[in-house]
Amino acid sequence: MMESENTLDVAALTTEQRWRLAGDPGTPPGLLQWLAQYDPQTRVAVAGNPVTYPALLQWLGGLGDPAVSAAVAARLYSPAPPPPPIGGFTPNAAPVGWGPGPIAPTGPGGPAGPTQSVPGGQPVMAAPKAKRRRLLVWGGVAVVVVAVVVFRTVTAPHSATHVGATISVGNGPVDAAVAPDGTVYVTNVDDGTVSVIKDELVSTTISVGKEPGWPAVAPDGSVYVANFGDGAVSVIKGELVSTTISVGNYPAGAAVAPDGTVYVTNVDDGTVSVIKDELVTTTISVGKNPVGAAVAPDGSVYVTNAGDGTVSVLR
Repeated sequence: MMESENTLDVAALTTEQRWRLAGDPGTPPGLLQWLAQYDPQTRVAVAGNPVTYPALLQWLGGLGDPAVSAAVAARLYSPAPPPPPIGGFTPNAAPVGWGPGPIAPTGPGGPAGPTQSVPGGQPVMAAPKAKRRRLLVWGGVAVVVVAVVVFRTVTAPHSATHVGATISVGNGPVDAAVAPDGTVYVTNVDDGTVSVIKDELVSTTISVGKEPGWPAVAPDGSVYVANFGDGAVSVIKGELVSTTISVGNYPAGAAVAPDGTVYVTNVDDGTVSVIKDELVTTTISVGKNPVGAAVAPDGSVYVTNAGDGTVSVLR
């Protein structure tokens, strides 16, 4: 018997629905991460969600947003509730009515609704491939943002407390990375460009690949930009692209180790490309749909696999 597929199209949700999704204890951890990272309007709700995992809370608390920090503090003093009984509903099922398919509680707690299961018991999205990739990376951001808001630090080392400047950049800015000298690099996904900000002014705009995602800065100041749309990484040195490195299919992001090694997650391949001296030295198979990567102080690399609810640890 063939299982029915259900689609949770996060990009099609309204702002209110995404907010409710962010605060719902039944939302899968992977979706909470996407919402927090790519839909800033939901961060307060994610921080207040009783099931938000500690690492995500720590990340949210370090953003310097007073409202988000307050929600994180309140959450830390309110322990997460125990999970509901398995007989009452499908753990981590998405809220009823979101997406074309009925992803609903099962058993005595609500009407039956099939989910597409993966290891760990969490449902996954069954959208068409192209749309699914967008959902994995953007996590439901449907509004084009055209400016960067700067929270000014009044007196170091205090955290920022107010908006000190608003800087216009390109179309669809996705993320920002700061170099050791304070230069800021902002990727503009709709333009295929990177805005370079110095002293709160855009000093130049650099053309990179198609659909650039979030950037990562190496210890030497080089900037690595994974381009979702063309399977390549643009390497920026100063204000120029010095080289372009071919990696896997639909590279989502990059992380740089203290020794300068770069790790790039390839969503469609389920792999991580390892770059040294601007060359791919090896490709490591990880879980399904790897999205984020983070390097620990000891050099271990943690890769979040959005498609199967796991984290691969590279050593």
